[in-house]
Amino acid sequence: MLLWCLNRMYRRQRLIKFFFAASCTALFIAKAGAADYAADFAIDSEASHNDNIRLVQRDKTAVNKYDLSPKLTLGINTETNKLELDTTFDFNRYNRSEFNSDDQNIALALSHQFENSSLGLNAGYLHNSTLSSE
Repeated sequence: MLLWCLNRMYRRQRLIKFFFAASCTALFIAKAGAADYAADFAIDSEASHNDNIRLVQRDKTAVNKYDLSPKLTLGINTETNKLELDTTFDFNRYNRSEFNSDDQNIALALSHQFENSSLGLNAGYLHNSTLSSE
């Protein structure tokens, strides 16, 4: 399942290349000197049962859900610059494949502190799958 998740993530290569290029640019902008680096990785998993996934009054559909959610946060802080990349990939699998979903959330935040002001750039990509209901 993990290999399937990784293959699914590689389909978004153009977006990842953009964020990587922006991250590298931010590193070159930073002045030489001390920097704080942070990395946080987590994998959440969940199993659940829903006896009426479509929230309908007739023809209720019961399903079992299995969720795998890898999360990665990277950050670099210098005296004047800050870069943060936050990613979450939710892979939901059901015993009925028509309900399967792959949700992605990628956010990039860049900021530069001047003497009397600051400048920031935020970019993000959000892909949510939805279920139909009455």
